[in-house]
Amino acid sequence: MTSENIQSINPKTGLPFNLIVERGETQKDVNTSVLKELVKRIDTQKQFRAIDLPCGNGGFLKYTRAIFPKASLSGADIVMPGNAPDNTVCYQLDLTKDFNIPVSENNKKNINILVGNSADSKNNHFDALDKLAKFKNEDIQIYVPLSYCDKDY
Repeated sequence: MTSENIQSINPKTGLPFNLIVERGETQKDVNTSVLKELVKRIDTQKQFRAIDLPCGNGGFLKYTRAIFPKASLSGADIVMPGNAPDNTVCYQLDLTKDFNIPVSENNKKNINILVGNSADSKNNHFDALDKLAKFKNEDIQIYVPLSYCDKDY
């Protein structure tokens, strides 16, 4: 699905009428729920930068690209994402180790970071947030969806 296929937002679902979101590598309806929240909070024609950490095989980035065609998207995971959309920069990155957020001259503002897409300990949320702490004075927004989980986590 490309951004040319996206026409208008369905008020009932909160997503584009013709967007079919697959479950992917996460719990049922999580990708859909996160996308709905992004559509509520960010104008679909806005230019912004987002990094999906960890991004798995890049499937969620495809939906994000379809809805936000002007966004500068990146993804990173411990294994190089193989299913990311065109015009998306991907990195092989171990979130348990120190890392830097890639920045270009064109994209110094409006950095949005999605840390995991579920409250699952395998997403290493605590490690990722510890590593992101050094960017606390930067112009970033961090999204950490914790809509369902193992109650102990």
